[in-house]
Amino acid sequence: MSKKLFTEKEIKVLSKNPNVKSVTNKGITYKDDFKRLFITEYEKGKIPLNITFKIWLATYVPLLEYHVLVTTIISR
Repeated sequence: MSKKLFTEKEIKVLSKNPNVKSVTNKGITYKDDFKRLFITEYEKGKIPLNITFKIWLATYVPLLEYHVLVTTIISR
């Protein structure tokens, strides 16, 4: 796990996602519906990053904000 914490800006972006139940500087808690869908897709053999990307794009996160967030998280 990364020791880097989420910034206030990252927390704001993540909080806008309807799949997110809560966000702190230490982590994300997802809603139960998201978790169930994620597990279903994972059991079909899909890769976690692809599952998350597909679900998030289908629900809300604007592309530019998502790109910035993913780039930030990947660079940790």
